[in-house]
Amino acid sequence: HHSELETSILYFRRSLSWNMTFQKNSSLRQETSWRNFWF
Repeated sequence: HHSELETSILYFRRSLSWNMTFQKNSSLRQETSWRNFWF
């Protein structure tokens, strides 16, 4: 059984990694749109 602290840390880690993935994806998308714009 997880304690509340462990559970919140788990959720925090998960959302953090999700955030990083999301940021990577959005920056990639931005780069691509810029390239499409210029070329």
